[in-house]
Amino acid sequence: MNLFTNDGAFVVKDAEFEVVTRGHAKLREMFEHLARDVSPRPYTHTHLVELRGRNSATGRCYVELRIAKIEVRDVGSGYFEDEYTK
Repeated sequence: MNLFTNDGAFVVKDAEFEVVTRGHAKLREMFEHLARDVSPRPYTHTHLVELRGRNSATGRCYVELRIAKIEVRDVGSGYFEDEYTK
């Protein structure tokens, strides 16, 4: 969980809903569920990172999401927008 700050969040949203998972305990619970029950296969590409200062940056990359539990079918695409803190 060291990838996230203590108050780090993973946000999933589309035009109709938004789900926010925040904090190490909730993030661990979410990722354990995904690994156990969904078995996602995210294929990320076109990583862009912009340095904002000595201890921070922002980034974006695109993702194609496939699910191993349903014969590695393509179930969606999107992008990650990240804020990095040292």
